[in-house]
Amino acid sequence: MSFTNAILLGMNLFIPSSSKRTSRKQNTSHWMNDICRDALKKKEDAYRLFRSNRSDEHRQQYKIARNKCKTIIKRQRFLHNQKLRREILNQPRNDRTFWSFAKSVQNNFNETSLPPLICPDDITIVNSLVKANLFGKLFSENSSLSPTSQSPPEIPLLHIQMPKIYFRTKDIYKILLNLNIKKSSGPDSIPALVLKNIAESISKPLRNLFHLSYNLGIFPSLWKVSNVSPVPKKGNKSDPANYRPIAICSILSKVMETIINGKIIKFLEKNHVINDKQYGFRPKRSTGDLMTYITEKLSSSLHRQGESCMVALDISKAFDRVWHDALISKCRAIGLGQKFCKWIESFLKNRSIQVLVDGHTSSLYIINSGVPQGCVLSTTLFIIFINDLLTLTESSIHSYADDSTLTYSYGFEKLSQVTNQSVRSCRRNMINTVNKDLQKVADWGSKNRVNFNASKTQCCLFSRKLDAPSFDFQINFQGQSIERQENLNIVGTKLSFKLLWEDHIINKANTAAKMLGFLRRCKTFFSSKDLLTLYKAFIRSKMEDNSHIWAGASSTALKYLDSVQNRAIRLINDESITSSLLPLGHRRNIGALSIFYKYFVGMDSCSAEIKSILPTLKLFNRTTRLAVSDHPYYLAIPKFSTNYYMNSFLIRTSRMWNLLPSDVFPKIDGVYSFNLQKFKSNVNKLAKNISAFSSLSTLFLSSS
Repeated sequence: MSFTNAILLGMNLFIPSSSKRTSRKQNTSHWMNDICRDALKKKEDAYRLFRSNRSDEHRQQYKIARNKCKTIIKRQRFLHNQKLRREILNQPRNDRTFWSFAKSVQNNFNETSLPPLICPDDITIVNSLVKANLFGKLFSENSSLSPTSQSPPEIPLLHIQMPKIYFRTKDIYKILLNLNIKKSSGPDSIPALVLKNIAESISKPLRNLFHLSYNLGIFPSLWKVSNVSPVPKKGNKSDPANYRPIAICSILSKVMETIINGKIIKFLEKNHVINDKQYGFRPKRSTGDLMTYITEKLSSSLHRQGESCMVALDISKAFDRVWHDALISKCRAIGLGQKFCKWIESFLKNRSIQVLVDGHTSSLYIINSGVPQGCVLSTTLFIIFINDLLTLTESSIHSYADDSTLTYSYGFEKLSQVTNQSVRSCRRNMINTVNKDLQKVADWGSKNRVNFNASKTQCCLFSRKLDAPSFDFQINFQGQSIERQENLNIVGTKLSFKLLWEDHIINKANTAAKMLGFLRRCKTFFSSKDLLTLYKAFIRSKMEDNSHIWAGASSTALKYLDSVQNRAIRLINDESITSSLLPLGHRRNIGALSIFYKYFVGMDSCSAEIKSILPTLKLFNRTTRLAVSDHPYYLAIPKFSTNYYMNSFLIRTSRMWNLLPSDVFPKIDGVYSFNLQKFKSNVNKLAKNISAFSSLSTLFLSSS
């Protein structure tokens, strides 16, 4: 507390302050100046005169005033836009002003504000302070568990111990120097800019403070308060329950947490404590990696005349209702040490939130569960809490943070094994296994005070068998029958039961096409070069998310994406600028090859289970021209007999991989070495040479 007060006192003594005076005139638009207001007043006067005496003369006077008002407002708006255009053209593209203004254009210059809230008892709330307290009460209830005498579950002890955590002055100094000065300050009101400027002076005192806090196992109470802003979800913005909390914590707290979090992650990854099936909040892992493994298992099962059952679990208030006793017990079991566990107990205990709405701050509300919103340590603590769930079941459970999916697959090695009797037997085993595993999941939830929402749990049978739609598919979870669906949404990717991608691609194309209106509005303010930058950032990125998974879809579906890019090119209307755009198909090929290179050549750059499904190197029994001319990563591609398996990520990319020339792969002193950026650059150069890249493009156009 005294350390924070010293900084605040210094800010008051040595940093000049000023108050911004706001005009009483409420301009509805930025271009609405005195000239516009005068024209509006004349139009209104003419209208009132016409209403009092509806003569032809007064009607004509009103029409003249109305038309003149429209002309003046249109002119002033044009002049204002031209002024903004000149200012934007002088801004570099990496400047925050450039992107902030682009966001304003995207929202059509509409500032988001909190509408009146309608409570369950039909009471409407318009007062900002009342809104803030309503959200404070709601969010605190979501992050609170009732007292219980239940004991935390026991998990096997790991005979490892995390090394002692030391705080070094140079580490603290480096973190302070790298603070983003644009980020908001926390409840202590110390901005990042101040901490960055005094980094050299406070690094050593902070080190002593961090050491004292950690060794005593006491987290400063001042840092346990979070400022929370309510952010609307999709749906009715008048419903208070349709908002999620976004918390801002003290920057000094985040500095300490960053150091501790780095030590914990290093310990967990080095000792392989976190299950390999957890893909969220871990270095060198992404949703694309998770979808790579899941889609390969599904397509492989279908290719082997089998089926897969997938259940997408839904945890209610996953981060907000983490049971602290169970979390601390698990931290002890995995070897994080008594000193850390004592400190983390203090870190989690007696925390409070205050909600900010339109400049008004609510009262403090106590929370007693969950990992704190906005804290650096929260994500790591959550994956520790959920880690033992991934080892309980016979079916595989894969997670991206709290998005957990249970999958059971079967297939046949030989076509002769596929009989009606064998299929029925495999189906019975699949249903029984999945139901037993879901019971284990429910039991885990009871032991850990985790509430799974059975009504939001989704289930899908991935099958290409003709009798699959009529197959009696009974999956039960927590006493409820889970309705079978034809599509399943996993981390933003829509999977159809036949593993076709048309619906997913059309959804992406429609989402991107809606953004073309934003690009059209931007033409008023931005140059053609800037429009191309905005297209790449806001529109093309939506069409390329996890594209390596579905790049083998039919050419008919992929043309929907091409049409969006073609429309964007016509909007930009500058061939000298748009000629540099590579076709989306080429970019998907480059992206797929780069991801495959990371998996195959990169050391520890993906999960062990992804490594296990990659094709192996092809061994040549004798020296041939093929063996001598090809690169050292030439693969033995598995046999395939179906188009959908041939167009899956691994098979499709492996075929393209084998066609690459050896000089694409980076070398150091004549030895092949891993360099993802260099490899991607080389493949890009190859892609720009259409004649050199035509063999790869032709291969996949024909396969689609």
